[in-house]
Amino acid sequence: ISFTCGHVLYSELPNFFRLIHGVSGTLSGFSEGEKQILMNYGFTRSSFIPSTFEKKTLEDDSDLRTSVWIGDKNMEYFDKIKSSIVKMVKKHRATLVFFDTIEELEWFRIELEKKPIKLPNFQAPEVLSENLTTAQRDGVISRAIRTSKVTLSTKVYMRGTDFKCRDTQLSSNGGVHVIVTFYPETYSDHIQVQGRTCRQSDPGSFQLVLFADHLVAKNLLRTRKEGGKDIPDVDEPLECFPVEKEEFKRWDMFLGNKRNALAENRTVSMKNKLETNKPRHDKSLQMSRLMPLDGAAEDGPNIREAAE
Repeated sequence: ISFTCGHVLYSELPNFFRLIHGVSGTLSGFSEGEKQILMNYGFTRSSFIPSTFEKKTLEDDSDLRTSVWIGDKNMEYFDKIKSSIVKMVKKHRATLVFFDTIEELEWFRIELEKKPIKLPNFQAPEVLSENLTTAQRDGVISRAIRTSKVTLSTKVYMRGTDFKCRDTQLSSNGGVHVIVTFYPETYSDHIQVQGRTCRQSDPGSFQLVLFADHLVAKNLLRTRKEGGKDIPDVDEPLECFPVEKEEFKRWDMFLGNKRNALAENRTVSMKNKLETNKPRHDKSLQMSRLMPLDGAAEDGPNIREAAE
């Protein structure tokens, strides 16, 4: 017979250890809330270890800057992602396209089959998702960084995946181009996905191609009434940053501020949940310490008292 006899918080498990070490590739990108969480675990010191490679600056091209699209998802939004891929294939560069979900990836893959890219050096994209076996996944990753190659991936692989470039011709052509079709939830995620290009002294480029409806769903953009319908209010960034003349910079600043506010709200929510559940956690530990290892019930009354 199996039954629940206690509740232990995963967030409290590090406190069982006298010495805690942590490694992160995005320490400098942590929010103030995330830094406070580390402080609560006793992380009072940190060291930044520089890379042995010269980090290349991302290519700055007006066509590769942040863009937000409204209207029919199968039209402007799809066409922008497709046109960015076409541009890279023509340059014989590798392209990684990251999607928020497997459903979004499949939507784009199917649309691309309906409206294919007609270039002699273009091949149908490979898919990198959680549905692959380990061997299949490793194969897709190893083939992704080649000239004219296009890979569609879910966001799981935008952190920590080592897309290695062993093609000197690809580096000469400009390296790997990364397209992200959703706004990364945290600044750390943003840094990580940018890190899938410009690796180990190689050149590369990065762009965000966003759909306004997705931003609304993530609470990153408000709506307004038009014709009796709620539509994304793409003028909101202009209201927040009226002095900034370049649209892509307005979007970058606006979305960054929105993301920071949401991150702080999540931190407060986690803190409140911890405070609510901590008493049950403490009672569970107290009861476990009173329970004898050999199953004897000598301290039965004390156990009952701890469980009350």
